Amino acid sequence: MFRNYLTIAWRNLMKNKIFSFINIFGLSVGLACCILITLYISHETGYDKHHPAGDRIYKLGTVFIDQGVEEKGATTSAPLGQMLQDEYPEIASSTRVLEL
Repeated sequence: MFRNYLTIAWRNLMKNKIFSFINIFGLSVGLACCILITLYISHETGYDKHHPAGDRIYKLGTVFIDQGVEEKGATTSAPLGQMLQDEYPEIASSTRVLEL
């Protein structure tokens, strides 16, 4: 029975080649997009999950506006961490990461 279904499907694919190509191409593009989106979401939501208190870790960033163009960066001024720690008692500790 299953072999009969495969034979009929193969005949329809060969009879309507262009339509079959469009359908198979669309299906493969859709599956590829779904896989990429799933990987992206998994990566973004898994940030700092390996730390015991990963839900309490935050990363600061800066938005630069130059001549009306908005650019986002992962850099802040040097004394910002200490200033935030002094201003907000909820902040237990802070650190800076400096690339050499």
